[in-house]
Amino acid sequence: MITKQDYRQLDWGNIKSGGSIGMLSKTTITRGGKNYYVKISAYNKHHGVYGIESISEVIASRLAKIMKIPCIEMKLVDALITKDENTFRTYLCVSPDYKIAGEIVVTFEDDYELNALDKETPLEYVKRLGITESIYSMFIFDYVIANLDRHGANIELYEGIKIMAPLFDNGNSLYATRDDVELSQPGFYLGDDNKGNNYVGSLSLLENIKSIDGVVKIGRLMKEHRKVLFKDLGNVVSRKRRDAIWNLIVRRYHNAREICNFKEI
Repeated sequence: MITKQDYRQLDWGNIKSGGSIGMLSKTTITRGGKNYYVKISAYNKHHGVYGIESISEVIASRLAKIMKIPCIEMKLVDALITKDENTFRTYLCVSPDYKIAGEIVVTFEDDYELNALDKETPLEYVKRLGITESIYSMFIFDYVIANLDRHGANIELYEGIKIMAPLFDNGNSLYATRDDVELSQPGFYLGDDNKGNNYVGSLSLLENIKSIDGVVKIGRLMKEHRKVLFKDLGNVVSRKRRDAIWNLIVRRYHNAREICNFKEI
């Protein structure tokens, strides 16, 4: 169930969510002694909220759970907010603080620039750190959801133990920037490859999964998972959009399985 919340008291800005400032307005709340991050979809003062990144974040986090890829759990909230002295309702995504007690979170980009060897590429640095499987899982996930924004601050490490934090900021995916008219075109499909703002590997999502040279364990995608992905979203996302998103996920999941032969679990 999508809860309704009165968030008019929140102060919006581009605060850091872990290490990622990003283009979308964010803030934090505390509930029951726990911290949560709250994020709006694309917004400007003239047009208000015009994006659906928050919805894509929620669907992507549900898919990551199905695929057994560590990812921040996102929940959709129907919220009343005040921004730029205007009060309105919009959908927000809310996620729990994922920091480990005693650990500092750093962006992969900062860690790489500080510690990489001379002429060592980000992917070579990944292999030296021993986090290859986590990055390969990310390659597969980003390919399946057509994520176009995996920049160097959208990957984080726990600095002391040098392991990847769960994935986050997956909103520029799953046709988030395409309108329903375009998605309604017969046979519409984004294609089998896209160029993204990838920091590790190639800019090509397809080339990244082709570069996988080890066994990656991925949760099996099944027909019944469609209901899981779109639970409670019937009045939020049009049927045409749901059909297009599901078609994208299924086609690219099977493409990825054929290309890098991941192990379904």
